[in-house]
Amino acid sequence: MIPVRVEDITRVYTSTTGFFKKDTRTVTALKRVSIKVSEGEIFGLLGQNGAGKTTLVKIMATLLKPTSGRAEILGRDAGKDAAWIRRKIGILFGGDRGLYWRLSGLDNMRYFADLHRMDPVLAETRIWKLLELVGLTEVARQKVQVYSRGMKQRLHLARALLHDPTVLFLDEPTIGVDPVGSKEIRRIVLELARESKTIFLTTHNTAEAEELCNRIAILKEGEVIAMDTPAGLRKQVRGLTEIEIEAKGCEISVAEAIREVRGVEKVTITSDEQSLMQFRIFFRGNDDGWGLYSCADRIAHLIGIERVGKMVIKNPSLEDAYIQMVGGRVIDDF
Repeated sequence: MIPVRVEDITRVYTSTTGFFKKDTRTVTALKRVSIKVSEGEIFGLLGQNGAGKTTLVKIMATLLKPTSGRAEILGRDAGKDAAWIRRKIGILFGGDRGLYWRLSGLDNMRYFADLHRMDPVLAETRIWKLLELVGLTEVARQKVQVYSRGMKQRLHLARALLHDPTVLFLDEPTIGVDPVGSKEIRRIVLELARESKTIFLTTHNTAEAEELCNRIAILKEGEVIAMDTPAGLRKQVRGLTEIEIEAKGCEISVAEAIREVRGVEKVTITSDEQSLMQFRIFFRGNDDGWGLYSCADRIAHLIGIERVGKMVIKNPSLEDAYIQMVGGRVIDDF
């Protein structure tokens, strides 16, 4: 059985403005999206703000109906078996909503356990186990209103796990969280994956997606434009390679000559007070036989081989692949 399956999901929003003269506006948030997630997999949905990530999660979590298409969770239709599915899934939307600030973290957990109709004795054991998992046992009796953003996100995650769900939907779990808190949340997600939880995670953070996810789909303007492993997505960057060179005692004007080398798309330079210059050169290969190492050799001769202290050739990152696929610039100016 495939835990998460969506087939040809389309979602159209229609809004009407104006009192006397009605103006109707239609926005297609999702366009024929199809995704399958395997048991025990961490699947990432990567996309810019407004790409449709949250809309898709809401459809899979039975909170929103698609305009067309079908979503299945654990073999059940999300439109017809919503009550059954909700008992089997956990959802983290995060943010400031969904928690009661004037209650303690512990009382929040007890309240949501009661909503799940859990046995009070078993719930208490489960609550303390989850608070330990997310690192909140020492602040469990403090009011949520004094929690940091990262602590609230971890409490959201504990709440989503209360009823031991089989499938977990995490919508941008580290957004707005400081680096320490983000690292802690990623640790918890990886630990849950080792317990064979199926996790569907949305993010616009490429580093987070690469660290956590077995496979990633890239969503652009409501459409899935690529789907592969992180390594597979990196390979889809069409021949872009970065050459880093450190050199001493050369003129900055050499950059103009480097820019004229065949295949070079961009050159950036930084220098320090000791006249050590660092070149970042971005090369794109072609089919005429002029390759990366021919380019690197030509650049080294332009700089002066005796001046080159270090040369490093780097493959494109997932971020490079993502930016290229969504139509942005691969490399920003310094």
